[in-house]
Amino acid sequence: MLCTTNTTVPTRVRSQTGRPTTCLCRSPVSTSVTCKAAVPFVAIRKQLAVLLAPLLVYSSSCAAAELPLAPPIGSCTDCIGELNGTLNACTLSSTSCVSSQNEDEDHFMAPWQYTSNTEAALNSLIAVATGGDFEPALLQQPFGISRTDAVSFMFKGFQAALTGNRPPEKPKFQRDQSAALAFNGTVAERHTAADGSAEYLHLVFGTSEFVEGRGANMVDAEFLFLKDDNIVDLRASSRMNPTQADGQLSLSLSKGVVYDQNVAQRQLERLRKALQWESVPVITGFDPRFNQDKPLFFEKLYQPFLRGSYKSLPVDEMQ
Repeated sequence: MLCTTNTTVPTRVRSQTGRPTTCLCRSPVSTSVTCKAAVPFVAIRKQLAVLLAPLLVYSSSCAAAELPLAPPIGSCTDCIGELNGTLNACTLSSTSCVSSQNEDEDHFMAPWQYTSNTEAALNSLIAVATGGDFEPALLQQPFGISRTDAVSFMFKGFQAALTGNRPPEKPKFQRDQSAALAFNGTVAERHTAADGSAEYLHLVFGTSEFVEGRGANMVDAEFLFLKDDNIVDLRASSRMNPTQADGQLSLSLSKGVVYDQNVAQRQLERLRKALQWESVPVITGFDPRFNQDKPLFFEKLYQPFLRGSYKSLPVDEMQ
């Protein structure tokens, strides 16, 4: 133990533990020595180690949070890239993937349609996807009008008809401000197809906000702008499988309420609405709107009580 006094004369004394202690006498003539124990250096190191341990663990975990590897380019099942003017389809086992080349309900997404020329459409897509400003889409209400404004308009109109007063002004269209969050995409590749049939664009979302364990939010999105057309083929896939935290409830025409974990599909749909582009109507066998033998989810509830699908019965038997 190290003790200090007002002089420079060292004195060897015994501490209460029996170990020798070096002290400096307070007075050269004093027979008593008053010592103050100093904290051993080993103990200080141990205390610092305890205090800094959480920081060291945090820093090491941050260093380990590396970005998931980019998918390979080619014609394999998990590949990305443009091949002979087409995009790859998603595998049926993919949880978070959509493509306009798929033919199943869980992975198919219809191509997009734009109204400008190809170069302007490409520039607009890149600008919005990389964080540029955009005008939010109309509210998901009839005609883009909130229900409160619609009810108020009808009530005031009915009141004006009874009293003979001037009719109220029509409600104004409203934008969905909750969908105005900027995108965080980056351009990974852009080129013209070898045969000149299309313009290819590869965007990556989520690299700037990547969180360990939430790799599904890192999405590779591909777009193929067909030559002399206003149609865009597309494909998007997450680099990692989504977790339960990545899912959300959604409504399916054929399945009803489902827990949707297709993060890539939601990302593309939000981007389409931000661009205010349209989905091309595609007749598919799994869509009840185009297939009379495919029942809607609520029709399945009473289907066991029928002799057969009522849609397949002749008109005279249905009456």
